[in-house]
Amino acid sequence: MSGEEASYAAFVTHPSLGGTPAAGAVCFTQWVMRFEGETFSLECSLDNLRIQQDAENQRVFFRHPEYPDWVVCVPDLAVLDERCFSQRTSLRLQLTAVAEKQDSVRRVKWTLSFLAAFAVVSVTVLWMAGKTVRYLVNRVPLEYELKLGDQLVAEVRTEQKLVTNATLQADLEKLVGRLVAALPKSERKYHVYLVEDPTPNAFAIPGGHIFVHTGLMRAAQTPEEVAGVLAHEIAHVTRRHGFHTIVSAIGPLYVFKTFFSGNEGLVAVIAAGSTILVAQNYSREYEREADDTGWDLLVAANIDPRGLATFLNRLLDEEKKLGFGKGVRALSSHPPSEERIARLEKRWNKLKKKTFAKLDPLQYQPPKHKPLTSSPAN
Repeated sequence: MSGEEASYAAFVTHPSLGGTPAAGAVCFTQWVMRFEGETFSLECSLDNLRIQQDAENQRVFFRHPEYPDWVVCVPDLAVLDERCFSQRTSLRLQLTAVAEKQDSVRRVKWTLSFLAAFAVVSVTVLWMAGKTVRYLVNRVPLEYELKLGDQLVAEVRTEQKLVTNATLQADLEKLVGRLVAALPKSERKYHVYLVEDPTPNAFAIPGGHIFVHTGLMRAAQTPEEVAGVLAHEIAHVTRRHGFHTIVSAIGPLYVFKTFFSGNEGLVAVIAAGSTILVAQNYSREYEREADDTGWDLLVAANIDPRGLATFLNRLLDEEKKLGFGKGVRALSSHPPSEERIARLEKRWNKLKKKTFAKLDPLQYQPPKHKPLTSSPAN
């Protein structure tokens, strides 16, 4: 090589070399590229030279159609600054295309990195917000919950027709009492009410107030099924799902802002959203949690926990007979009945204890209504 020509460390690959790269040096003149190794040399015209760049590993590859399967690799991107490349239109266009491709790759990488970082930050914020919501809900004074519950009961009485029946009331209170006895001691007292409504439904509001539709009592065939629904509703109360829903609805920014405020700010948030606490639809997460917590409560009370699953199964069969499709249930905030039943059956299969106390049959059957379905255990 001429001393006036800049040379670059390089290596050549070719099938004839047995897969072992041959080291050497490469230089460029105005007309040719020349590689010189210890045992051979290779020279080709710059015409039709093909250039590829691996910017990530700082390598440039040269190929020529006159020498198929020969590849000259230069592990130094500075080789692209050779004047001969800018003087030839075909090579200059190749370098421009290579540069644009590398810029595009870099932009994609930066975009993906940004999106990944944004996703991580978003997940972290939501996770922290979820933890903060639970902390705030646990900070709501029980005295306030009890007072709010009494106010909401007064509202329900003006909007719903409550049924007075001493026998049925005694049956429901007996079941609730058995479940509550299995709970940790608390100042919260549980009350159960019967609502004149044909839908097989029930709902609970803060303070320990549970409302059961006459339609549910008509649809239930065993006291274990009623107990399963009651345990689910008690779980909504003990987990304070109503308060969770209100605090979560204000958004992460206000959740964190409320975190640093006193209880007055927190109570103000609860009060502002208290209208949704009556017969509200809970999120799928809270419904699943109520199913699981209710299950544990039934087991602790020595009541067969399969009652809710059998009740859901019967309502699911009725829905199918009446033509309610999966699309309708998918729009509900509740997990589809099939999913809830499957989860509860899985818990039964894992449960070691299989024998439970036999509950006394319910002594009262309310008047029959026309068939009407609704999502149970809100």
